[in-house]
Amino acid sequence: MKKALLFIIPIILLLNISLYPSTAPRTFQIGYFEGGPYFFHKLLLSDIKKYLDLRNSDSLNIQFYPDGYFSAAWDRVKCRKMAHDISSRKDIDIILAAGPWVVEDLLDAGCKIPIYAIYQFDPEVTGLVDSTGKPKTKNLAVLIRPNKVKSDLAVMERLFPQRKLGFLYFPSGDEFVRMKEKFYNEAGAAIFAGEGYNDRGLYSFFLGLNQIKGVSNLIYLPPLWGMDLDQIRQFFYETQNAKMPTFVYDGYFLLEKDATAGNTLKPYQGMARLIADNIVKIRNGAAPDTLPNKLDDVEDLCLNLEAGHKIGVTFLRKDILDAKVIPIQAGDTLNTYTLPQALEQALRENAGRLASEQIYSAAEAAARNAYVNYYPEFGVSVSSAQTDEGALASKYNNDLNQKFRTAVALDQTIFSYPVIKAIQIARKRLGQEKLTRQQAEFDLRQAVITAYLGVIEGEEKEATLYDIVDRLRDMRDEVDAGVRIGDNDKDDLPLLEERLVEAKINLFDAHRDLIVARAVFNCLVNRPGNYDFLLDRSEFNPDVMAGMVHKYDEYIADANKEKKLTQYLVDIGIENDRGLQFSDLSADIQRDLIARSKWSFLPDLHLRAGYINEREFSPAVSDDHDYWTFGGILNFPLFGNKKSPGTKSLQVEMEAMMYRKDSLRLKRMETVVAGTQEFIARMTTLPLNYFSRNMSLTTLETARDRYLSGKISVFDLLAVENRNSTLSLRTLDDRFSFFRAYVDLLGTLGVGYLKHGTSEETAFYKALEDYLR
Repeated sequence: MKKALLFIIPIILLLNISLYPSTAPRTFQIGYFEGGPYFFHKLLLSDIKKYLDLRNSDSLNIQFYPDGYFSAAWDRVKCRKMAHDISSRKDIDIILAAGPWVVEDLLDAGCKIPIYAIYQFDPEVTGLVDSTGKPKTKNLAVLIRPNKVKSDLAVMERLFPQRKLGFLYFPSGDEFVRMKEKFYNEAGAAIFAGEGYNDRGLYSFFLGLNQIKGVSNLIYLPPLWGMDLDQIRQFFYETQNAKMPTFVYDGYFLLEKDATAGNTLKPYQGMARLIADNIVKIRNGAAPDTLPNKLDDVEDLCLNLEAGHKIGVTFLRKDILDAKVIPIQAGDTLNTYTLPQALEQALRENAGRLASEQIYSAAEAAARNAYVNYYPEFGVSVSSAQTDEGALASKYNNDLNQKFRTAVALDQTIFSYPVIKAIQIARKRLGQEKLTRQQAEFDLRQAVITAYLGVIEGEEKEATLYDIVDRLRDMRDEVDAGVRIGDNDKDDLPLLEERLVEAKINLFDAHRDLIVARAVFNCLVNRPGNYDFLLDRSEFNPDVMAGMVHKYDEYIADANKEKKLTQYLVDIGIENDRGLQFSDLSADIQRDLIARSKWSFLPDLHLRAGYINEREFSPAVSDDHDYWTFGGILNFPLFGNKKSPGTKSLQVEMEAMMYRKDSLRLKRMETVVAGTQEFIARMTTLPLNYFSRNMSLTTLETARDRYLSGKISVFDLLAVENRNSTLSLRTLDDRFSFFRAYVDLLGTLGVGYLKHGTSEETAFYKALEDYLR
């Protein structure tokens, strides 16, 4: 019996497999056909794949056929041949057609495969659809953007009033004249259309540009088919040389190549959602010509301020505030500061620094004056007289008998205790002024470094908020497109708009703070507040930060090491504290004042010497002679008393100074410990913030896909987005707080900022590591 069962069971299993074959549907293969490579085609195709992936499932089983990508490489003959080859294929279920020629050539070849014209400039003018938007054949679906041109023309009129409009268009067939007529009617004014074909029969935008130069000073550009990115850049270079603004149909990506303005950011997102939705419907049996294919773009003004600057065009402030902008770029001649250069210029030109130098010079002069009482006093007097009765004159007054007299006198202080103390006090006060000057220079260096960091932080914060605003614009446009095709609730849009406005307000605030930060920096380096400059970021880049975190991680690997590190830094801080050094000098001065008061009874000793040479009118009265004198004077103060009340009051003040000095030492210890702990805390949280931010980025991308798939609400999406924005800004703040804490700690130590990789930095950390061993 067991043997029989073992024989029967495999047979039953085989029968079951054959009687119930797999019910998985056949793979729906998508082909792609373009007239030639164009960057917008790639963007659109990439998003179509993304949205199909979100919609795909085992029941749909849609894929892009690996052998189904065709490009005519802008060769008209090749395009026709490819169309015939594609039309005969049996392994492709739908053809996505992008660019000129391709749809017309497929239809001329008798293609029966469903054709989806995903990117055509004006299908009605080219004859692919009628005036109602109905495709010309049943196997054709055509994406239509009915109000795009009209909207673009209205924005051009607002941005560039009173300019003559030129129009360049790559024709797909014989519609050029019809296209010009439509533009004449739409614009309500004369439009100059430029034609021109190269030797391959390909439409040339360069030849068309030469045709309209001089008759128009503004160009509207539909898709720039036939040009690669280098040619596009060269074309915009030519338009800038001709001082002609360019307004592009394709959106922001062309502004990045130097176009002047546009009216949409990423139109391919909404287009791709509608196309993906309709592909699924065709997969499920819908007829291509019955599908909804009208899609108005989300209007988003885009301005290239740099391109406008090159051609002398300025935009209104309200337009700039509302637009996605490419800012004016820094010129080649713009001054770029490294941190050492900024410090050098501040020390050389800062007004406060120069004032402190003048104060110190005055203190030097005062110190020199203290030595005056020890300088010898040297005097010379010369006298001469004439008389007609010399003998008679000499009888009345011997002084009148002097025909000529020369006297030389020397007075030198040999010893004076008050003078000695005055000199010592002056020297110490000069030392105090020197410390004050050094501290002022040190404070200036710290202020410049902090301002330097503030500018870099402001620039990066503004850039981060730009990214957040751009992301919210993307999300808003995605949802708007979803609302238009019925995938998303229209009530979701106001919530995204509100969040976008909030982000824009934060961006404006960040821009204001950056302007203030740049003005502060300019003030410190003695430049006008609006002076433009660039800052080198190598000193505060993430690699330097990571290296410092790794190094200090080793310094505080255990509690004993952290304690030793703190003690070492406290000792350095106390040793370098100029406040304590100033206090020491104040105490020494007070000691000198006490000693001067205590020993005020000590005598002064002076040396005096002289030489006199005289000639007389009457030698009989007083002979001509010369003589010298030499002697000393000892001066005893009458009221000197070592126990005078002045001495006691000075001693009381001395005791108060010592208490203040102890208080300063404790305060410095507290500041160093607090600065060390702040730096360690920043160092500890920094990797965690980076980890959280990176995780939230992944979560946000997942949440966007889940929202588009209808798995979460817009509230859930905005919660994730707001969390990511908060973490991005917090991580940025934590990174610069880390650098500020480091700068402040080194300032507290009296060391000053140690430039990365210098001998000073190496020596500092070598001494620290030797101490920690």
